[in-house]
Amino acid sequence: MNAPTKLAAFGLGLLLAFGAAVGLGSAVGPIGPAADQHTSDTESGGSESGGHESDGHGD
Repeated sequence: MNAPTKLAAFGLGLLLAFGAAVGLGSAVGPIGPAADQHTSDTESGGSESGGHESDGHGD
């Protein structure tokens, strides 16, 4: 086999492996507890200021 044929075979193998991984991942789904995507401002380090965000300046 020459170099371009080897590279093409390697690329095809990578595509097949990636396709198999995507297929298995979508078939299995997420593993473990679902992450809570709705965090409050106080949990993320912010502070509540009546619905207004503060940039730290006293304007």
